Amino acid sequence: MTGVFHNVTLVNIYATSGAERRREREQFFSSELSYLLQGIPTSLLVAGDFNSDLTHADTTGHQNYSRTLQELIRGLELVDMWETFHGRATYTHYKS
Repeated sequence: MTGVFHNVTLVNIYATSGAERRREREQFFSSELSYLLQGIPTSLLVAGDFNSDLTHADTTGHQNYSRTLQELIRGLELVDMWETFHGRATYTHYKS
């Protein structure tokens, strides 16, 4: 889903979940999502459920790190807002 409001483009993402679908998720990040986000002429806000971790501090459970997503974020010069909060909790995902 995408929308534009006051020159800000909002993109809501849901990437497939599960370890067995990792290859499909990485393909989504490297091709479809990359294509969708390139060339957006306004400020960009990307939200949703990526079903991937960007750092070890993102989960207490099994690490589901996505180098492809990290490279996409870096390449588009996006900022993980969770990382900008200094008083935040340690993890974004808890596994009990």
